[in-house]
Amino acid sequence: MFVRKLQPYYTIDGVPQQSGIDIVHSPEFSFSLEEAQSPMELQNGIFICDSTGTCQDKVITIILYPNNPSNEDLPLIEIECTPDDITICDTDLGSSEPIEGLNNARINLLMNISYNELKSNWKFPESNDFAVYLDNNPLISGPQPAATENVFVKEIKYWKLNNNGVRTPVKINIRAW
Repeated sequence: MFVRKLQPYYTIDGVPQQSGIDIVHSPEFSFSLEEAQSPMELQNGIFICDSTGTCQDKVITIILYPNNPSNEDLPLIEIECTPDDITICDTDLGSSEPIEGLNNARINLLMNISYNELKSNWKFPESNDFAVYLDNNPLISGPQPAATENVFVKEIKYWKLNNNGVRTPVKINIRAW
């Protein structure tokens, strides 16, 4: 979000009112901020400018994440200025940067499902088996292949995301036999 201008207060009939920017988002999602953005504060989901003066030319990184890790819907996010007056509050929801990666909560979901249930859900052939490794540690593993069996491997370099959207590189190794 880019804040061109946000004055701390405006008046209605001579009475000062707090101005702010409300982040409206899908209830299935929560958001966090990449870092504190002084002199702006977040109070009850509304960005306000502290009383030191007008906030100008601030970039605020908002990270949306699903409350339910199995949710694959795209989030709705809008911003609303109070008051709706460009001379007091002027902001845009800038370009978004989709951050792709493996979510810890979804990884934990996979680890809590039995191998046979995953194999069935993923419609993997009954006569074959598979394993998935994350940074050379077994994530999903069924019966081990026989020493004479051909094992087909696909290795992918990807990202693992923490709850704040920070990425760390990981190596995913998928084996099938």
